[in-house]
Amino acid sequence: MEFHDGPGGDWRPASEALGLDLGADGPLTPYGLELNAVTIDRPGGPELMVTWTYAQDVLSEAEVREVGEAWLRALEGMALHAAGPGAGGHTPSDLALSNLEQEEIELLEDEW
Repeated sequence: MEFHDGPGGDWRPASEALGLDLGADGPLTPYGLELNAVTIDRPGGPELMVTWTYAQDVLSEAEVREVGEAWLRALEGMALHAAGPGAGGHTPSDLALSNLEQEEIELLEDEW
């Protein structure tokens, strides 16, 4: 996990997907909890970098970690599902100019 000491503190990308902004003289976010995510191209492929910023007078570090770890488990679950057989496929909104219904798209995908 990546920790920040607020504005002016050391920052460096971490290999973990969860980071926390800790401590600051002023508010870091107008929200109780803020999440910012970006992908960074690495030699081994894209890497998701996530920073969590929170208001210490609203949430504790332990609470933010709990939410972050649950978010990470959910993200991992979605990635596993997306990589599995039968996941994905096109929808009518992907092929708006064709006027195909979902059933027609699935028939074409099964055939081709």
